[in-house]
Amino acid sequence: MKIAPMSGSTLVVRRNGTRPPDRNGRSGDRAKRVLEAPRGRVIVEQRGRDLINQPLLNKGTAFTDQERDSFSLRGLLPARVMTIEEQVALELEHVRRKTDDLERYIGLAALQDRNETLFYRVLSENLEEFAPIVYTPTVGRACQEFSHIFRRMRGVWITPEDVDRIDDILRAAATDGIRLIVVTDNERILGLGDQGAGGIPIPVGKLALYTAAAGIYPAWTLPISLDVGTDRPELLSDPLYLGYRAPRLRGQAYNEVLEAFVESVRRVYPAAVLQWEDFKQHNALRILARYRHRLPSFNDDVQGTGAVVLGGLLAARRETGGLGGDRFLFLGAGAAAIGIAGLIRKQLAMDCPPADDAPPTIALMDHIGLVHTGRTNLADDQLPFAVDPKPFLDAGLSADDLNDSRTVLANHGNMSAVTVLGVLEQALMHYQGTAIVASHDRYLLDRVATRIVEVGGGRLASFAGNYSRYRERRALAIVAPAGQVHAPA
Repeated sequence: MKIAPMSGSTLVVRRNGTRPPDRNGRSGDRAKRVLEAPRGRVIVEQRGRDLINQPLLNKGTAFTDQERDSFSLRGLLPARVMTIEEQVALELEHVRRKTDDLERYIGLAALQDRNETLFYRVLSENLEEFAPIVYTPTVGRACQEFSHIFRRMRGVWITPEDVDRIDDILRAAATDGIRLIVVTDNERILGLGDQGAGGIPIPVGKLALYTAAAGIYPAWTLPISLDVGTDRPELLSDPLYLGYRAPRLRGQAYNEVLEAFVESVRRVYPAAVLQWEDFKQHNALRILARYRHRLPSFNDDVQGTGAVVLGGLLAARRETGGLGGDRFLFLGAGAAAIGIAGLIRKQLAMDCPPADDAPPTIALMDHIGLVHTGRTNLADDQLPFAVDPKPFLDAGLSADDLNDSRTVLANHGNMSAVTVLGVLEQALMHYQGTAIVASHDRYLLDRVATRIVEVGGGRLASFAGNYSRYRERRALAIVAPAGQVHAPA
């Protein structure tokens, strides 16, 4: 069996030498030709514009003279045959000429839609520069502006009206070779909340990074949006909104869509891993618990984030014997915080089981205040982390203090509605010592950071100034002429 690696041309050939049906259900009985690719030859049947319009097969101006003759491409391309290195240089010129990050996002998306091999070559060789464009933070703007920047479909949208035809939708979207699906219901897109159908750039961007960084074959991946409506008034009133124009589905109706989707995935793509992405807290946790043993699935916001944070903490405490002497306070009691807290608690239980009368080592705060056993408004997934309020009351805090989020100076996640973030900024700005802040909130870093430390490739570099200043200096270093080095301050 021949499997074409990521090259500019893609095809899976069955063991009997025949080609499986393509994404439109066409069989492989028509005359086939051989297309040269960096890691071998690929047998294809498309010719002319049909070939150029296949992003996984299109090589653009890199088609050789022989290939142009064999595949009826003469006259459809400029005469010059370019190397992929020359194509990369040209695309970098195109993208870097744009002055707005959202325009850069649109430009890279257009490249992905016409030549996936070139897109991934550009992305993988310039990951530090373009990861913030393809994914956070720029992808957030792409979600917000989705209906107004839409150019070409990528991925699958499933609405409540599709419950009885999800199998057909999935079969039409891709071959049975799908191995990884990233799906979102668009309700908690980054820190931006409900984005309706506009959340699809999140699965698209995440899968692009998986291919660029981990080498996952793009034809084996599928981004999906469960478009079950939106509660955001500005989307529902936007005449150009492209999504399912209805209030967001809740309760049993929502569960029925989810159940139908999971069962369809099991039937159509039985070998696929399903990643739940950017579901709102309570849905995220219960969906993971419900389906993780029915099909291979995980939630990156809960499990991935928790694993990364715990790994960092263990590395930082390697020389001091672990986490036994630490206490952990979270501002935020959502899916990510609960995922991190759950893993830390398991680690602490293995390293040094606490005594029954020991004070709590993990505490969570949400927009109301401390998550404690005296509250009657806690969600089921918060209850395991509710602490006894007595030690806090004994320390001099009142019951009102425990229900006031402004009494805490800590930050985790996006809690822009909580006034404590402003208090945190003031505390950091007036602190005379050194505080290490790790945050994805670039606006916070712009306001409080005075030096950015970059770690990569086994080296550490320090840049004076805030996050925006760091990005300016990194951009200068990236586009510097050969032999010219811009040293960090």
